[in-house]
Order: sequence, then C-alpha cells, then structure tokens
Amino acid sequence: MRIYMTMEDAIKAIIFFFILAFIFGAYTHFKEKTNPAPEQKIEKIHIGEQYPLAESASNIVINSVEVTQERNELVKADRVLKVNYTLTNKTDEPMENNKSLNVIESSEIGHQPVEYPLITNDPSKVEANSSTTFNDYYTLPDEKQSYQIILENNEYRKTIVEFDI
Repeated sequence: MRIYMTMEDAIKAIIFFFILAFIFGAYTHFKEKTNPAPEQKIEKIHIGEQYPLAESASNIVINSVEVTQERNELVKADRVLKVNYTLTNKTDEPMENNKSLNVIESSEIGHQPVEYPLITNDPSKVEANSSTTFNDYYTLPDEKQSYQIILENNEYRKTIVEFDI
C-alpha cells in the first residue's frame, strides 16, 4: 500500500517541522539564559597536601616534583620530570594504581608532556588500608616552564597542583 502526499500537504509538513525547530531552539535558549551552567571553581593545593580522590575511598599526596638524572638507555631525553606521589587506600580491598597523573603546561595551550618510559620497582597496587609511594616520569622541553598536575576536573571543580620546573 502506498501513501501519496499532495504538494500542499508536503509544504504544510515542512512548515510544521520548521515551527517545531524554532520552538525547540527558543526553549533551549531560554533555558540556558535562566539556568546558566555553574562556574567551575579552581582549587589549588600545594605539594605535600593530601587530596581525597573522588572515585574511591583513597587519598593522593604529591610528595615531590623534580628534574631527575634517571634515564632509560633506549630513549634519549635532555630533561626528565619525576613526580613522586603517595596513594592511600582506605578500603578493605587492594586498589590498583591506575592513576595516570594528568600533567600539563600552565600556558594557554596546555601541552601535555610525554610519559617517559622508565622501568621502576613500583608496585602495581595499594594493599588494603595502607599507603604506597609511586613515581611517574615525563619528558620535558629544554626551557623552564610552569606546569600543573590536574587531580580533578569536572564541570563544578578543577583541583590542581602548580609548579615551575
């Protein structure tokens, strides 16, 4: 069975859809004007301060940030950043260290340093109700720059540790 539409009905349908699109657009514009998105709060913490991680019952402390002489024989780099941090697990179950630190430049562009491949003796997890210290390594450009470690970033809050290296 075929359904045929006259030209007049087709024009009415098109006009109807344009009116619906206009009403929907006006509604979303009005909604954004009356209920603007909350402004993101930027919280800065210092090296050595404890910070609770949102996704689990654990804390992180950035212990130190330094340029290190530790190198991998296979990957050449002039400057390597070493970030030493401690994860505290407050649960009764072991917790994997899948925390990849988000290190970026503090500039407007915010380039992210490349992780430097270095084999360490760091464990892969934090045992129940204990703390473990880890090291992450990043390749840095030659010139001195300001960096941030972003611990949390969502629409409401951004928590960072700032440092110059």
